[in-house]
Amino acid sequence: MEQTDNGAVTNHIQGNVPDGDVSPDNPLMRALSPEEQALLQILWEYFVRSSADVNDLGWPFWFYVEKTFSRQYPNGPEAKDVLESLPSIPRPPDAQPTAAYSLLWYQNQAIQEPTATDPVGLSIAGLAQLGKTNRVSADTANVLVGVMRSLAEYEDQQEPQPHVVTNSQVNLAEYLSWFSKATREKSFVVSGRLISELLSREFVRVNAYWSGGQATASLYGASLKDLLTVADASDYLDLVVARSLAAELPRWHDSPLPLVQTLDYLAYVFAADPAFGRRLIAAPDLQSAASLAATANSAAEFESHLNGIWNLIDGFQLPECSEEVLKARFGGDAAKGSLNYLDCWLTANLDADGFDRVERALQVIRSVRKIRVSHAHSRHETRAAAIRAQRQLGLPDMIHDWGTAFELVKARLAGAFDVIRHETQSRPRSEST
Repeated sequence: MEQTDNGAVTNHIQGNVPDGDVSPDNPLMRALSPEEQALLQILWEYFVRSSADVNDLGWPFWFYVEKTFSRQYPNGPEAKDVLESLPSIPRPPDAQPTAAYSLLWYQNQAIQEPTATDPVGLSIAGLAQLGKTNRVSADTANVLVGVMRSLAEYEDQQEPQPHVVTNSQVNLAEYLSWFSKATREKSFVVSGRLISELLSREFVRVNAYWSGGQATASLYGASLKDLLTVADASDYLDLVVARSLAAELPRWHDSPLPLVQTLDYLAYVFAADPAFGRRLIAAPDLQSAASLAATANSAAEFESHLNGIWNLIDGFQLPECSEEVLKARFGGDAAKGSLNYLDCWLTANLDADGFDRVERALQVIRSVRKIRVSHAHSRHETRAAAIRAQRQLGLPDMIHDWGTAFELVKARLAGAFDVIRHETQSRPRSEST
């Protein structure tokens, strides 16, 4: 990034699109139904054709999206129901009504269903979802994250003044050069209006707007520093989930029992459930089992005990799940991990409300895994993911009190497993079971 004479920033982002796939652990990246995919595809096709819109009218109205969808599915479901079913996560509370962050956004999302004249657009999460099967969409999501990171770098480089709050109006034209030029890989161009509207709707909001044929970002009082370490869409969406969960800290579920007893109770409930029908836990070794009740007085003990707990989780005795389901939901070589098998069983055996409640619990457990992995692999990407996971759990970025941190990790795990126990124990049963 370099500063030009007129204060604009030139961002060399072309040809430098990261290859990172979005983690299947992220709740925004769950497998979509064909109808959900179709709804996103309508917006993507409009996005690709937008260069032909000589009037530059921005994202299409809901009327257009709804009618196009109904022609593809004349016998249902309704587009608004599909829109509501898309994965989403809550934003931090605000004084005004705040819409959840989802794969799509619309004009009055915070207060009502879309009306016929509400503009509807894709988010970075929606582009990343499409990117599972569409390389150009994945590139688009990654480039947008690069634009946001570059704005964070620009903001970070501003010199503080004792009695002045920097009011930076940044012309986005040079930031958006990837979108304004057709290439062999990307044969279309995109209006800065669509990009500025999308950025202004992101979870980490960029105050971008379109006026007089120009896209501008206002960094007045902005704080984009969390984006400085975000490499691609995968990193960004992990950050989004971390912020969402951290905002809900007062709503953490606490187990009435310590971790070892919570897991023992959960194992009893699973063993008594006809659809599960086996003992969940088979301790791989006594040291791993002892980690459930251990205390940590140093970083080394924290790491050792966390490894022991994860050895136990990794050895869960779980019903089989078909490879097709695992690949569709999680993909990759890690699809057969114990948490994915547990997720698979819970998805198949809980109703929608019950699974919604355990999904956050599973995310907590996966966050602990990311912290554990970071101690074994010191790559920047792994450490950045661990920091976001620590924020999700309410841990500081830099841990100094290892004893307190380990007790908090055990408490978070106990709460998460207790939610799973409760939903499994109270799930509706058919008469045959």
